[in-house]
Amino acid sequence: ISEGQIISIDQRGKKVMIGPSFLGLYGAWGISFGALFPVYQDVIQGPKEEYRLSMNISYWL
Repeated sequence: ISEGQIISIDQRGKKVMIGPSFLGLYGAWGISFGALFPVYQDVIQGPKEEYRLSMNISYWL
């Protein structure tokens, strides 16, 4: 399939990443952040990652 961003499952790369993260909660609000580092990378297209930073802000109703 070559339409849009759809890639056949056998042409995708695989990654396993681990790392510490932190979670803060205040009332209905939550914030989490952390850094991930690759343990395994089988990348078919594009460069390999050295690290990935993440941040998430949540509000619970």
